[in-house]
Amino acid sequence: MRRVVLCSFALFGLAACSGSGGGGGAGPINLPLTGNGKLLAARLPATVSTSVNAQTGLPQHNIDSINGATPSDQSSPGGMAFAVTGTADANPAPNFGNQSFGTATLRAAEVSASTTDTLAGGTTLSGMTNAKGRVYFENGNFGDPQVETATAAVSTVSVYNPPTGTQIVLTDVTTIRYREGAAGSGAAVFGVGYVGNPTATMPSTGVTYRSFFEQGSAVYDNGTGPKQMYLKGDAALSANMATGKVTGGVSNASLNRSTSGGEINLNSNIAALEVDGTITGNTYSGTALFKDGTGATIGTQTSEMTGGFFGAGAKNTALALQSTGTMQLEGANAAFTFQGVMGGAE
Repeated sequence: MRRVVLCSFALFGLAACSGSGGGGGAGPINLPLTGNGKLLAARLPATVSTSVNAQTGLPQHNIDSINGATPSDQSSPGGMAFAVTGTADANPAPNFGNQSFGTATLRAAEVSASTTDTLAGGTTLSGMTNAKGRVYFENGNFGDPQVETATAAVSTVSVYNPPTGTQIVLTDVTTIRYREGAAGSGAAVFGVGYVGNPTATMPSTGVTYRSFFEQGSAVYDNGTGPKQMYLKGDAALSANMATGKVTGGVSNASLNRSTSGGEINLNSNIAALEVDGTITGNTYSGTALFKDGTGATIGTQTSEMTGGFFGAGAKNTALALQSTGTMQLEGANAAFTFQGVMGGAE
């Protein structure tokens, strides 16, 4: 079990998601990169703008504010098929070429991200094609594309440095946070997911994973206007192949927001974000629900969780979760949308 440390959606000067340093020998630099997986997504009111990075000349996709907590559209049950590729960029943007530091390497890449699916209400995602970005490699991880265009952005994490213990490295999958929306459109699609190399032959025994949680978009409105929130706690996942269940989530949980006066706990009754999944082949699906200390569900939640197993012997797992509904937050009934990803290595 590991204490959650939140990572910023940073694309320049990238480092592994961390609370403390990692270790070990340098891993392979393995472009091209190809991964297929799933995305859960929701369309929310937002103020979107675009700018140009002064150092690289590349576009930047900016979410200046999220202006509502109730989606106008979201992915259908089962999520959306999602694919990400990265190939070496022979002509990188200024100040955006290959770079190495310590055990890590950044490779200039042209990154594409796409889905052929739509949200349930028909909203389409344009994705990106051969966008100039970088892919982060460290200690044999799958590879983490980081890229922005004028209308979309992808950030991924397969290397995680927990506050205590050794580095968590996902060799066969990476977790995804995605956003898309045109400047001035009044809305953006926010997504969480994963892509990787699915397990070909599942083990017959259970697997316990050293795990991490990464925040996606999370916003609530209790009548005083939309505000962003974040989850802290201890991440853990385990798979029981005999019973066909995936369990775990985030225990010792607190759901918070930051203010100029410090951190506010939004509902002290929240004790866990509980993952409950049913295994089918090399995938699983179910829910991820906020629970109190007795195991009772907080408020009214509509939750979807989708995940999979990756690499030989299911040595990696990754999942995406998305919940909407209402619950008591900051002393009043609030509408909310909450997204996140989890990853784990055996």
